[in-house]
Order: sequence, then structure tokens, then C-alpha cells
Amino acid sequence: MDRVFPSMQWVISLGISTAIIDNISCGILKGSRMLYAASQEGQLPLIHSMLNERLSPAVAVIQLIILSSIAVIPSNLTNLIKYLGLICWVLSGLNMIGLLKMRYKDPDLRRPYK
Repeated sequence: MDRVFPSMQWVISLGISTAIIDNISCGILKGSRMLYAASQEGQLPLIHSMLNERLSPAVAVIQLIILSSIAVIPSNLTNLIKYLGLICWVLSGLNMIGLLKMRYKDPDLRRPYK
């Protein structure tokens, strides 16, 4: 990269760092909303369904940040990103399989989307 754009190396590094931080913050907010929804359904303790004045599940966000920080201690951030990416892909695949199975099993069920 130094040979192609020698004067733009810091811009590229800044762009990549910004994209990674944005992806991590979106992942934390997505995970906290999943904990919030599970708590609303009664699958987790009710403390996860508490919202702050900005309608954000603060307890779930704090818990995810603490657990992610603990997961970084024995290894490094690169491994954490790899494992979380793998888990996200597996969960997305399971969600798609569940939706397809539900459509096949109950084709006449009312759905809010097509």
C-alpha cells in the first residue's frame, strides 16, 4: 500500500479504523436489542428490558461491553472479531432456515412482510 499511495496511508488507516469502530458499535447495539427482545418475551431476566431516557437498553449494552472486554483478555481483538463474525453468520443462517421451515410448515399463517 505504501508504493501505491504513499501520502495517503494515514487516510486509508483512518478509514479502516472508522469502519471497524462503526461495525463494533452497531454489533453492540444489535446484540443489546436482541437481549431486550428476549427479556420482553420472558426468556431473560426483566432487568434487560429496562430502557433509559433515550429508549436504549442500557443494562444490556453495559453487559455486552463487559463480556466483550472479558473475552479480549485471554486472546486479542482480532480473534474476538473473527469469532463474533462466525457466530453472526451462523445465527443468520439459522434464522433463514427457521423462516423457510415456518413458511413450508404453515403457509397460511399471517405474516407482516412478504
